Amino acid sequence: MPILPVATIAVTILLILVGGYRTGALPIGQRIGFWAILMTINAIKWQVWFLVMVRRPRDWLRALLIGVPLLTLTLPIEITAVLALIGIDARIGALGVWMTGLAMGAVILIIIALLRPRDRAVPAAATAGAAAAAGPTAIPLTALLTRAGIAQAADLVAIVAEDHYCRLHLAGGGSILLHHRFGDAVAEIAAIDGLQIHRGAWVAGHAVIGAVRDGRRWRVAVCTGLQLPVSARFTTAARARGWLRPPILGGVLPAH
Repeated sequence: MPILPVATIAVTILLILVGGYRTGALPIGQRIGFWAILMTINAIKWQVWFLVMVRRPRDWLRALLIGVPLLTLTLPIEITAVLALIGIDARIGALGVWMTGLAMGAVILIIIALLRPRDRAVPAAATAGAAAAAGPTAIPLTALLTRAGIAQAADLVAIVAEDHYCRLHLAGGGSILLHHRFGDAVAEIAAIDGLQIHRGAWVAGHAVIGAVRDGRRWRVAVCTGLQLPVSARFTTAARARGWLRPPILGGVLPAH
């Protein structure tokens, strides 16, 4: 989520310049150190919180409403520690800090809520119209592909899970990394011809050119040169599609 560090840097600079929350009396060096360290700590907290809590767009509201009061609880400890780090020994009243923290959190989260990317649903009528105009082999767009900026579903070659992210491999050889749960991604592209071949890998039917042996197992080869493992659970389905055969050089296997 690149918006979070951007918002954090912007708010940090603003608080340093205006001496926010009565820090204007501090020498400029200590003021910079105080806000830079404190805001960095909180940015890391929020980044981890979002990674744990957010899996799909509807998770944002719950993550924000729970996170603001919960992550503010540690602010008195953080402020006391940062003040000590920059050479100031001070006792911090927890209640005032919590109220201030809630206000700060609200400001930052409003910025994040306004700037964060959103999934945009593709109207069914528009999708159907585009498919009809393109012909019977047209593949419908999905909200996932729209969010990734992929113009047509035929450009999608494979989806591979990477921790809490999905990497979308493209026909041109590039890839796009999205913060998205793999199971949700596969469900969203159910209308696209393809097959899940591993617990963390899905391939598009039009991109498969064959397979290669990897010991006693198989790896599916796609048109970009990418090879993805086929787990035992999905071997039967991949074989039924006719994929588990040597690649056809310079060509693409017919879809089944």
